Amino acid sequence: MTTSYNENLVFLFTLELENSSKKIQVSLSQQIDLYNLATGAYSPLTGFCRRDDFVTITEKMQLKDGTLWSIPIILAIDEEKAQEILSSGIHAVELIDNNNSHIASISEIEIYPFDKNSYCINIFWTLDSDHPGVQRIQKMWDFLIGGDVQVRDGWKAKFDDVNWDKILTPQETKNLFAARWFKEIVAFQTRNVPHRGHEYIQKCALENVDALLVHPVIGEKKSWDFQNHVILGSYQILANKYYNPERVIISCLPWVMQYAWPREAILHAIIRQNFWCTHFIVGRDHAWVWSYYGTYDAQKIFETLPEWALKIKILRYENAAYCPQVRWVVTDKTSPSPNAERVFISGTKFRMMLMEWIRPPEEFIRPEIVDYLLSEKNIFID
Repeated sequence: MTTSYNENLVFLFTLELENSSKKIQVSLSQQIDLYNLATGAYSPLTGFCRRDDFVTITEKMQLKDGTLWSIPIILAIDEEKAQEILSSGIHAVELIDNNNSHIASISEIEIYPFDKNSYCINIFWTLDSDHPGVQRIQKMWDFLIGGDVQVRDGWKAKFDDVNWDKILTPQETKNLFAARWFKEIVAFQTRNVPHRGHEYIQKCALENVDALLVHPVIGEKKSWDFQNHVILGSYQILANKYYNPERVIISCLPWVMQYAWPREAILHAIIRQNFWCTHFIVGRDHAWVWSYYGTYDAQKIFETLPEWALKIKILRYENAAYCPQVRWVVTDKTSPSPNAERVFISGTKFRMMLMEWIRPPEEFIRPEIVDYLLSEKNIFID
């Protein structure tokens, strides 16, 4: 597969950069941000955030020019490296991977201190050290470096359990939609294998558009999240047997989960807009992490945005459950039975069953997917 990159970005290092720049080693998670900057998944961003954008994003959920953006894309460095770069007077740095291979550069750089507590309060609404997003931020270095990113031609981040034919760029999804004459496409963000509730809201949305883009995230996640390959395998089973496969596209999004519930939902929508989707599903507990946010906070935050802020249409769905009376998945709007008679599909309960190798009931999940999951030796991240 040929990888398409944002035409506005430059892919060759200049002679001056190669001869005089400092080097920063970047982790896989940071490489994911590089890749998304290069492909246009983070458009209109062209690099890691400089100070002005960082401040307006954290405080107002917008870039300094007023464009909606809810979570800064940042690259942290330690104080020693920050001082080394500042004292050298250079305006560009090289980025290298753990093999010391040159993969990208940052030009017109700006280095500034990182107020982690302020960041966490604004982005996560908490300083609780048990929150996985807070944990991740507090472990970072104390300075940020921003600037325009130029990625080496042909470079890709490496994922151990996902083939690159399962990762489409925004340009590739645009071309695919056009080739199939799809004009309205709904995107579904997930880091889980599909249960009946997911299937229900996806099919409800699909009835009103041309196609469904199932867009599971791959990259850094928390313990007991599902492994990438089992998410893909489960969705492939579902698409082949219980959907019209011509109307379903399964493609992974390299992404580092932020667990920033409402703010992350906004960024998920912006990214899918960049992938040329026209609709985006936001259900119960979108980007959920334990009990830090309300069940529908990720939906409510979209009500606070001005109409011009997003082009993509948000589709909101309520809590789904299996109704024994109609023998199908329902919500309060469609079920004739009271709550007490419904089987509510709990992702947490579903995980606990699989951890103990207990077979979840068909009311929770398709039996073919259960067969597949129970046949796999390693389905969760350690």
